[in-house]
Amino acid sequence: MAIGILDGPQAFNNSQFNTKISLKAFGQQGLLAIEEEADNARSARGIFRFLPSNPLALPTILQQSLLSLLLELIGWSPKCKIPVRIPPLMYKHLQPFVNLLLYSPSRDIKDQAHILAQAAMLSTGAFDKNLREIGAWFLFLPGYKTGNIVVGDQGIEVFQNLFSVIVSFLCDAVSTVGNNLLKYWDVLRRHTCHLKGVEGNLSLI
Repeated sequence: MAIGILDGPQAFNNSQFNTKISLKAFGQQGLLAIEEEADNARSARGIFRFLPSNPLALPTILQQSLLSLLLELIGWSPKCKIPVRIPPLMYKHLQPFVNLLLYSPSRDIKDQAHILAQAAMLSTGAFDKNLREIGAWFLFLPGYKTGNIVVGDQGIEVFQNLFSVIVSFLCDAVSTVGNNLLKYWDVLRRHTCHLKGVEGNLSLI
């Protein structure tokens, strides 16, 4: 039976299934093309240009598809808790992931956003791949420890307005750390590029 004439939960499940299949079909060739564009450490736009500033405004199925694609891009898997392909400057896109982590009513989306928020923090190069230290930073977020912010659409807007200052402060602090480390790393590169046996493509992470 064609998906177009299905109604209710069955139609949603078929649509979600087909979306996941399409993403897999996009798969390796598309991922490689995006990764090549994102390899430039001076640009955070390549891999995240399609990430909206407020992903909560997207339908749930699109949120799930987008986060699944981003998890694929960073090389995360349940067997490897530390992503293997964290894009440079991903920390500049921390806030959308934090908002999904705090305000999404879907547990699956919260879990995916949590992984991506951790990856964004790791991209600063400041945490030495220590997820516990990152978790300590997240403890400042309202509702993070208990995961109890699960509300309707109108309630989400209320909580966002109430906690926006705290979320912005955390994301600004992380961005400042990342920018400062990047600046000092550039200084180190300039002072070591002439030394024999020192690679010129050093990375923060």
